[in-house]
Amino acid sequence: MNLTYILIDFENVKPTAADLKLIRGADYRVRLFHGPHQNKFDADIVKALQPLGGQVEFIQCERAGKNALDFHIAFYLGRMLPDTETAAATAGNGASFFVISKDGGFDVLLGHIRELGYGAMRVASVREALGMNEAPDAAATQKLAAKTTPPGKAAAVKPAAVAKKTPTPKAQPAKPKEKAAASPPKKAAKPDPWSRTIENLRDHPNNRPTTSKTLERHLTTLLGKETSPAVVNDLIARLQREGVATANGKKIEYKFPKG
Repeated sequence: MNLTYILIDFENVKPTAADLKLIRGADYRVRLFHGPHQNKFDADIVKALQPLGGQVEFIQCERAGKNALDFHIAFYLGRMLPDTETAAATAGNGASFFVISKDGGFDVLLGHIRELGYGAMRVASVREALGMNEAPDAAATQKLAAKTTPPGKAAAVKPAAVAKKTPTPKAQPAKPKEKAAASPPKKAAKPDPWSRTIENLRDHPNNRPTTSKTLERHLTTLLGKETSPAVVNDLIARLQREGVATANGKKIEYKFPKG
């Protein structure tokens, strides 16, 4: 079984209970790292993690200090990898590691882990770790709803038709509003694999894989385990055809057009 480890820097990022409920499945392991003064957790956070049982571990840093929790996470991340004598033989065994934090100090360490053949990435949220799109904010939803039902359009057509059936005009204007409110906002289309690949590689320069093998594992982790190897190989071939990824010996170099 290929395990996916999700390490949460709870001092830096506090996921919502709704996001934590998305982590389901026997192949996930959650490690929630918290500081010495974070001794209590909201009930909804605990309930969201409870179904995972022993797959979840709360790890507390006993002392406060600058970067104290970061070093704690780095230490435990190293313990999750095989020892150095067998790392080369077991590289590519399917284990993936996501550190949920806004601290870019993890990037160098995660880059080294990718060199060993593991999927490793720093992300800003649980949804990003699971390869999901971020939920649109309320303002965006309202704008989308407004576009779906143009203001005044229903009021210009419906009341006249209703007035023929009912001679009491005061009671009728409410119906067009109810119908307009019932129109659900359209769901944003999920980006295709190529767009997600380009966006991720362009926006995370410190997380770019440096070998063909780690690039293949990186894309599999990014797009989800349901993505077939054929799709991943086609994406890598397209990256090379379009000059985005170029092999220079054993290393891969990236070039993105400006603008």
